[in-house]
Amino acid sequence: EAGIRNSLAQALLKFVSPGVPDIYQGCERFNFSLVDPDNRRPVDFEALAASLRWMQEHAADRTTLCTELWAHRRDGRIKQYLTARALELRRREEDLFARGEYLPIEFAGPRREHAIGVCRRLGPRSVIAVVPRFIARLLDEADPWKDTHLLLPRGTGGAPWRDWLTGASFRPQPLREHHGLALSSLFATLPVALLVSGDHQGNG
Repeated sequence: EAGIRNSLAQALLKFVSPGVPDIYQGCERFNFSLVDPDNRRPVDFEALAASLRWMQEHAADRTTLCTELWAHRRDGRIKQYLTARALELRRREEDLFARGEYLPIEFAGPRREHAIGVCRRLGPRSVIAVVPRFIARLLDEADPWKDTHLLLPRGTGGAPWRDWLTGASFRPQPLREHHGLALSSLFATLPVALLVSGDHQGNG
């Protein structure tokens, strides 16, 4: 379980960080191969294409889709979904990912050391990836993210944010000198979140 969450976290950070994300064919899902020559296996492109089509057919309700994918997370489709959605956002926001600022994200609360976030910002448009770390220590807790918040970068304002993966919307709440988002809400469906600011149009 910790490995699944860490895999999704590393993948999401890779897609939002500066540079071009490196994706090996066949690693759209979880890959348990060792190094050469164990990883030189034929890629089942037909199976990957079929599952991607299925995801697209069920994209009208992304929260329900993500709930289904997470319930069957060990089959790896959840990582393929995250990969496809993140690449779609990069295509849609080409300028933001090519020229946008790269800002760190801070957290407040008892589990602030267990989360990492990065923000890309260009003008009024922002994208934030937020993921867990040291997650193995929290797996047995019923509500590990209680009272822990993501602190939005200054200048992003108090406008709503939407999770590009699940479709859920979140309205920031005042928190000290910042606006914040509760991690317990952000991680309610998936253990990672890809947030887009309210200036992004459409559901994708």
